[in-house]
Amino acid sequence: MSHLPQWAPKAGRADVRHLTKVYNAQEMPAHTRLKFRTAGQGYASGSGTTGDVQTDAAKRRDLKLELERAERQARDKKRKDAGELDQDEQEVEGQRGQAESPMAIEQLANNNQEAAKRRKMVEAAATLERADSDSESAAEADENGKGKDGSDSSNSDSDSDSDSDSDEEDETAALMRELEKIKRERAEEKARLEAEKNAAAQDAREDEIALGNPLLNLENAMKGGGASKASSAQPSFGVKRRWDDDVIFKNQAAGNDGGDKSSFVNDLTRSEFHKKFLNRYIR
Repeated sequence: MSHLPQWAPKAGRADVRHLTKVYNAQEMPAHTRLKFRTAGQGYASGSGTTGDVQTDAAKRRDLKLELERAERQARDKKRKDAGELDQDEQEVEGQRGQAESPMAIEQLANNNQEAAKRRKMVEAAATLERADSDSESAAEADENGKGKDGSDSSNSDSDSDSDSDSDEEDETAALMRELEKIKRERAEEKARLEAEKNAAAQDAREDEIALGNPLLNLENAMKGGGASKASSAQPSFGVKRRWDDDVIFKNQAAGNDGGDKSSFVNDLTRSEFHKKFLNRYIR
């Protein structure tokens, strides 16, 4: 029966204990509603928002513009009371008077004259530039014609220059041949010295192989030495003196023939050998 649905799954499905949760007040969502401007907030009194951005912007009051307009109206009113013209009318009258004054007319004429002079100067500069270009082209043509006529007179100079150039080339070629000869002689001398050196090294190696091994040269080993071709020194196969023969703890009583036994001390600092060493090398 364990494979059939039991009461426990049904009871678990109906259980609502897993839905119980604890929330904090700061975890709850806040500001869930949008706030809109009310009537009179940022607009003219008694006007509200229409939803159109341009219309709402036009409805906003420009306090600075209103203040400037009110000040201008107050000044104009004072001028009218005093019998004076408005500021705008004064500016228009002043411009009209300046335009009709003889000084303005004279200044305008001067400006026209300066412009005419400037145009004349530009035209004169252009004319001079064209004349210069024409003269340069004519001079080049004359030089080309003269070059053809004077070719015969410069033949002698070119012949002398060619002779000097040929002499210099011959000298240079001779110097180069001499340099090549010197280089070749030096290379041959170097090769000859290298060959002699290699031959001498080969002869010395063969002599060492033939005479260095006593097993291959028994006669020389039995005699105790022999002549060597490679060197004038006679090799000796006798037993040489060991490097540790002259030590403190070896053969200390070799010089005592049963005489004075009291002088033998088995100590490095009070031995006869140490005393002789100090007398010989230190004192």
